Amino acid sequence: MPLGVVHDVGKSYRSLQGVDYAAVGALQYRDRDREFFCLLGPSGCGKTTVLEMLSGASRPRRPGRS
Repeated sequence: MPLGVVHDVGKSYRSLQGVDYAAVGALQYRDRDREFFCLLGPSGCGKTTVLEMLSGASRPRRPGRS
């Protein structure tokens, strides 16, 4: 049984020039009891953004919406 489910969420930011860019797009995640979760990736790939959304510190948006 899943403990938490994330379905089709993402996050975009607006640059200083006024252009929106996706930091995370269409995230899918389901955790289960007794599983280990780890985020790996290069600098700037969205690891912190994902953790902020999962913790509630940042509001996600559904891809294709503002």
